[in-house]
Amino acid sequence: MLGDADFTLRTTVTEQDYDVEKEIDNFLWADIILLQTPLNWMGVTWSFKKYLDEVLTAGMMGKLSNGDGRSSEAPKKNYGLGGLLQGKYMISVTANAPKEAFNNPEEKFFDGLSEDDLLRPMHLNFKWFGLEPFKDLFRIRCNEKSGCRR
Repeated sequence: MLGDADFTLRTTVTEQDYDVEKEIDNFLWADIILLQTPLNWMGVTWSFKKYLDEVLTAGMMGKLSNGDGRSSEAPKKNYGLGGLLQGKYMISVTANAPKEAFNNPEEKFFDGLSEDDLLRPMHLNFKWFGLEPFKDLFRIRCNEKSGCRR
């Protein structure tokens, strides 16, 4: 995806201190947003969720989105489509579940859910702000129990 192109990167570690306004500026600046998180209790980590709550909420009424997308002329249409960002994002996830646990209705825990189904709330968050997804990168952590090979 990135090839040999020349990129300028900005990074944030959500477990460390960050400035909410600077993070809003980072979202406005970026053409591509790459997010990395482990799967934690079938969702993102607490620190990542807290970061999104603080930054996206602060940018919701003007900088990152124009409210929820509805207007007084059409109050029941376009909910969630007020995003002002243009660009793409990718969520990279690591998990302990074997690949075969997903997309298989015979595997009773996930009941046929895909890896992407677990990330649906995250995709809706970024769609709210106008971003388009790249295909997610979902990696299974290799260990004795998973039986996968590195």
